[in-house]
Order: sequence, then structure tokens, then C-alpha cells
Amino acid sequence: MGHRRAIWHALRSSVDSMNLSMRLVMGVLGAGVLLAGCAADGSSDEAPSSEEEALSGLNHWTACSYGQTIDTFSGVSVKCDEVNGHGVYQCVEYANRYVSEVLHKPEIHANATDMCGVAAHEGYEVFNETGTWGHHAAAHQPVKGDLLVWSGGSQGFGHVAVVSHAGSSSIEYVQQNWGWYQSGHWGQVSHSATPWYASHSFFGGTGASGSQNHYAKCWIHAPGNTPSPPPPSSDCVAGGLYCGGDKVAGDSNTLYRCETSGTQVVKHCAYGCAVHSGTDDSCKPAPSNPCAVGGLYCGGDKIVGDSHTLYRCEANNAVQVVKHCANGCAVHAGTDDSCK
Repeated sequence: MGHRRAIWHALRSSVDSMNLSMRLVMGVLGAGVLLAGCAADGSSDEAPSSEEEALSGLNHWTACSYGQTIDTFSGVSVKCDEVNGHGVYQCVEYANRYVSEVLHKPEIHANATDMCGVAAHEGYEVFNETGTWGHHAAAHQPVKGDLLVWSGGSQGFGHVAVVSHAGSSSIEYVQQNWGWYQSGHWGQVSHSATPWYASHSFFGGTGASGSQNHYAKCWIHAPGNTPSPPPPSSDCVAGGLYCGGDKVAGDSNTLYRCETSGTQVVKHCAYGCAVHSGTDDSCKPAPSNPCAVGGLYCGGDKIVGDSHTLYRCEANNAVQVVKHCANGCAVHAGTDDSCK
């Protein structure tokens, strides 16, 4: 058995082993993994030439024809692209269908490798090790529904996938347009995984170099999706409640609980968060003309929040994000507000 095939079979048997995963990601990525093309316009990067060049151990190659549904995640179908990835069903196309249909967020119009910067301008939270786009990866981890973005590829288009599960030592994801020929037939892989570097809270081969080595560039988190909680501060007291910015990082209108493993969101405050000296912080009380529980409101209309986001008023002075309005949020007198 060749060295790379031995790596492949080892990872299939133990994707959750941290030590093995760290060896494999360097061995596999360093060996020259190739991802299918993920240009926004249907251009193509090269595809892997055989299964032994696959990225991780959860891959199941499926022979398919153009437009065929080969998988479904959260109700969003994964389609087979044209041979060598020249068709409509690019990885970016799937990622945008997912964020639009499931997360109700604006589409990110860019080649995969450029999505990190574009998403940051669209109001997404973009994480990487250096905080290039405003959020450091340290003490964070992608959650279901986040987008993983890779750089590289022979033509530089990169790759993007949707997180389906986050474990302690690996991240599983669903993707479109990652395929190759096998026994003379074209096929693609829809469900894969990559090791998770718990030691510094990132994923992929950060030391990889060269056009054939693919490392994670960033992950993209949509506000309102299951939160990636901010890390705790050494100043906060475990079990205490804090507004974002008061001894814990986070949104100033959100109430967090300080925990030894990280801060957790308690609630998004409808009328703002009040800082108290010597006792727990709390959501501010309702004004004389509060929002109606169950009603929909644009941020700034009786509640605090982003004016381009639609919220649902909840009990106990809390709100929940309904959706980010790509074209703005419309205030209506006497009835629910709505996206324009």
C-alpha cells in the first residue's frame, strides 16, 4: 500500500483522533490535494485525480450526471456539476442557496477564495487566526450552517462548503462541485470532513504552501445563526451575567453568562443591556411603549438593533433575529414590520 493510500485509510478509521488528524492533514494536504473549481462564473479549477487524494475520511464518491441531486442538507439539495466542474452547480452556488434559503441572509457574490472579504462587507462575521476581517479564531469554532472557505487551486478559485457538524477534533461539511473520474465515470463527493486544530482553534494545513495545497482561509458566520460565543475574559466571574463589552467580548446589547469554557448568550436585549457595579448585568426594562410579544420589528423601531435586520419581540425584554434584510427593513404602523 502506498504512503498516501495508507494515510487515506488511517483517516477513514479515525477521523476523530486529534493526533492522527494533525499528522494526516499535513500528509494529505502536503501531498497535493486538488479541489474542483469554485469560480462564481462557472470557471473550473482542476479536480482530484483519484480517491487517495481526498481531503478527509468521510468522503463517499457518487457517480452522477449534470443536474442530478446527490445529497440534501437542511432541505437544500446538492447537485452534480458538469464534468470537470464547468457548469452552474459550483460550490459557491450551493453556499449561496444555503444562506439564502436556510439562514435568510444575503448571497455572497464572489469566487470562493474572495468570499471572506466580501462577506465581511455584507455584515457577516468572518473568522481567521489573524483577525484579518474583524474576528480572531482563537477560542472559537465553526458551528452548523457556517461557511468554510479554502484558498488555492491551480487556477486560484478556492473552495467553499457548509458546516454540517462540529466535533472536538474534526469539522464535517457539505459541498457541491468536488469531483473526479473513477473507473471512467465522473462523480462527486457531497459530504466530507477536515481535522480541527484545537491547539490554536483553526482548521486545515495552515503551513501549507503552493497552488496544490489547500488550507482554510476563513470561516463565515451569519448573525442569528447558532452563535459562535466570544471567549471569556479573565476578569469575569464564572456564573456571572455580563453585557457585551463589560469584562466579556460581545455585542453591547446582548447579555452573556461567564463560564470557564467560554461565554454563553443568555438573551439579546430588546431595549439595551444595563451594566451594574458589584452585581449581575441585566437587560434594560421595557419603556412605556414596548414592543408587542410575537411582533416583528426593524431594529430602531421600539427595539434596539440593526436597522437592516428584522427581529421578533419576545418575553422578558428579549428579541430574536428573524432575518437580515438585503434591501432594507420597512416600518409599518399598526402591523408587523417587514423586509423591503
